[in-house]
Amino acid sequence: MLILAVETSADLCSYALMDDNGIAGARMFRHRMHLSERIIIDIDTMLRDVDYALKDISALAVDIGPGSFMGIRIGLMTAKTWSDALSVPLVGISSLEAVAFPYAEYPNAQVLSLLYARPGFLHSQLFKSIDGELHPLSEPLMRTEAEIASDFQERKLKEVVIICGEGLKKATSALFQGLKEANHNVVICNPLAPIASSLALIARKRLEEGGNYDPMALNPLYLAPPQITISSKK
Repeated sequence: MLILAVETSADLCSYALMDDNGIAGARMFRHRMHLSERIIIDIDTMLRDVDYALKDISALAVDIGPGSFMGIRIGLMTAKTWSDALSVPLVGISSLEAVAFPYAEYPNAQVLSLLYARPGFLHSQLFKSIDGELHPLSEPLMRTEAEIASDFQERKLKEVVIICGEGLKKATSALFQGLKEANHNVVICNPLAPIASSLALIARKRLEEGGNYDPMALNPLYLAPPQITISSKK
């Protein structure tokens, strides 16, 4: 199985190619508003570097959000087009799950995934790690720091809680204090963006389990409209 994963939900974009031996190729870059111009060329170059072609791909994985409105739109449109043209399955994965995925190996840990939404708001989702897999304990939501801390206090979690994701860069000390007051076993990780290699690993697991991954049935996960569409009038 050859899986092409496309991650374009954040400023730091990445692509990954996974074959039966693991990650065969990967690229990471900051798109700087030129994603639509380079996505096809970059992926073609990555495929050539490892002696593969687009026709060799047997499945695709793509980040459906939340994240950059235009980034998600470009990545999803490209993945849908290729999936339909090649008649291969397309697995959609949320950026919140992709960020939390590396911590699935910590047994019985709670994993809180945070991504920046807009000033004063974070995208968040809580997972529980069971037997190396992530199980969602909440829906993906756009929330304030106060709402996230309040949810922790209501849940009264006793397990180790791992806080991860790029949203940590924008979070304030008040959020961390609120979380630690609710649970002293809080571990703050590096504020990393979702990466394509995580998408590929998640997609392979889902494809092995079976299921219908029709590209035309896949929709982006926008938790809020793009800021440009929000009126400044009260």
